[in-house]
Amino acid sequence: MVTITKGKRKYRLKIGTILLLGLILWVGYAFGGGFLRNYRLSQEVKRLTNEIKAVQMRNDSLQAEIVRLCQPDYIERIAREELGLVKPGETLYILSQPLPEDAGIQVEKRNTTTTILD
Repeated sequence: MVTITKGKRKYRLKIGTILLLGLILWVGYAFGGGFLRNYRLSQEVKRLTNEIKAVQMRNDSLQAEIVRLCQPDYIERIAREELGLVKPGETLYILSQPLPEDAGIQVEKRNTTTTILD
């Protein structure tokens, strides 16, 4: 038996009580660390699951783009619009845009009149 004196009171603690208290503290420490580690791992699993979903969505969109890019209609449109290619026998007409008047280019304006002689 252990006797603790505090002021005028004496406290008697039995060895079993001390061991039980020590066992409770050890169990709390041992399993508390496990619970904390388990919580952190579950948070990591949730984060990685969300990241996997985002990567899968990106992969799906890239797969759809690959399918779209391999279609002959799309390839032809890009060849015509960006490269200016034409099929054999077709004639390509290029329409130019008029220059703005303040482009800084001197253009001589002619006064043309048509006279009809009888």
